[in-house]
Amino acid sequence: MSDGWLDQVRERGVLAVGKALGLQETRRGSLAPCPSCGRETRSSHDRRGPIGVRRDNEGWVCHRCDARGDPVTLAAWVLAGTAQPVDWKRIWVECADAGICNGPEPRHGSTTPRKRPRMFRSPRIVSAPYVPRYPGNAEAHRFWEQCRPVIEDADVASWLAGRGFAPEVITRLDLVRALPTRSDSLPDWAQMGRNSWAQSSHRVIARFWNAQGDLATVHARATRSDAKPKGLSPRGFDIQGTVLANRSGVELLRSGTTDRRVLIAEGVPDWLVWSCWAEQAGSKAPAVLGVISGSWTDDLAARIPDQTRVLIRTHDDKAGHKYADKIAASLLRRCIVLRRVAKAEGERISHSHG
Repeated sequence: MSDGWLDQVRERGVLAVGKALGLQETRRGSLAPCPSCGRETRSSHDRRGPIGVRRDNEGWVCHRCDARGDPVTLAAWVLAGTAQPVDWKRIWVECADAGICNGPEPRHGSTTPRKRPRMFRSPRIVSAPYVPRYPGNAEAHRFWEQCRPVIEDADVASWLAGRGFAPEVITRLDLVRALPTRSDSLPDWAQMGRNSWAQSSHRVIARFWNAQGDLATVHARATRSDAKPKGLSPRGFDIQGTVLANRSGVELLRSGTTDRRVLIAEGVPDWLVWSCWAEQAGSKAPAVLGVISGSWTDDLAARIPDQTRVLIRTHDDKAGHKYADKIAASLLRRCIVLRRVAKAEGERISHSHG
């Protein structure tokens, strides 16, 4: 078997060989998927193909599984699923069929046309990224305008006071509002089963913002201690990709810049605690974000600038540790991440001393 075809494949370069054999060139001259590990992106944050190509186009490496080599090695991985195939002649024939080298002479009398090679490991079929569904800015805003200041609602004001919050402060900061008691004016999604949020006592309404700082959805918190679940999101919609945010938090999301620290709390009560404290702490107070189950995403993490000091203050339980781990993993490479557990939901702090 002639070795001249190997030189021809090498001369074509990594990009030409990869594309001829079915790989896709993604942005910045990378290739996907990796024929070794099957991954299609470099990481959850980096959407480039996992295969990085050397500037001279003579070598490559997968940034996921560390498979590497030259154009010939890439062809072997694609066509045989290994860097050291047993049947190199088959690799030669299939590379020739793909037009990246001269092939062996056909057997005398053969008129059968060669077929394009089939990849040993074809790319995984990847569905389109899931796009969360929200009521939307306009509808969420209309709903928010239906709600009343908490100081005007005895039930919600009592719930807040029982947790150590001054309803007057919450009203002034406009952090949460009270759901109207009449259910006939509420949207269909403000329901739990057959009961409206008003009937199920989920009357403390908080706003949730997307990664661009737009009002995306709302969340309802129950005033009755025996209500289950304690919190509800709009029926038929997602909470994924949204967070609670105080005024500085919304500014951070909208601009992607901040000169403040960032504090991430778990749940509406703790977010209220820290948002009230931040208002008293002045210019050095952190931007305060709040998460609930499933809300944090990489898109939100990307809005926090590099080298920002981030304090994660989720609960000291299994769910709280899970949230903290996910948030930390999305920020550790770029930010200074600190973790301090909250002993209990709605932890009390001194507003005067912080």
